[in-house]
Amino acid sequence: MNIKELATFTGKNRTTVERWCAKCTSKKIVNKLQAAQKGSPADYSIDEVEEILKAGSMSKDAVKILMENARNQNLPIQQAMQESVLTSKDMQMIGVIVGEIMKTMESRVFNIEQKFEERKALLPPPKMEPRQQLRMIVNTYCGRTGCNFQEAYNDLYREFNYTYHVNVQLGARNRNKNSLDYICRDLNMINELISIASKIFAEGQLI
Repeated sequence: MNIKELATFTGKNRTTVERWCAKCTSKKIVNKLQAAQKGSPADYSIDEVEEILKAGSMSKDAVKILMENARNQNLPIQQAMQESVLTSKDMQMIGVIVGEIMKTMESRVFNIEQKFEERKALLPPPKMEPRQQLRMIVNTYCGRTGCNFQEAYNDLYREFNYTYHVNVQLGARNRNKNSLDYICRDLNMINELISIASKIFAEGQLI
């Protein structure tokens, strides 16, 4: 396909098509342009035509559809492009429509993501493990009062012993465990311990 045929197909004048050719990076295209300007027109291959059209005013999407159509028909490029039922204006319009569809899809995706984040922010915080919950209660109390952590836990175990008639420290020592492990694993009373911690620490009422 030569420059004259490209001009006819795209509805542009020869000077415009030559300007597109000059913008291409392919040396073959530029060399053929220079030869044509000297009176020796040469045909451009389908790949070269695609590069020339991409350097022009047609949208990249329109060029892609047009060239795929030309390749799929397995015909000489002049014949394939002449037999295309789409004009260059049609192809440009397709490119515009595709662009608008992509913008709409991106906007919808953004809105969906934004709504998801908003709903996630309204969800309650993930439920803490019992030991984490106990630590938070004790840490908050010690941070508020300046109480030593060891003293706080000693007070907690003393209240636990008094309430449930056990001896946590002795039971833990006999089983070679720390007091908290003994309450959690042997007595299975971590929830009762948290309840007492909430009472004496959250309210600040030590007995």
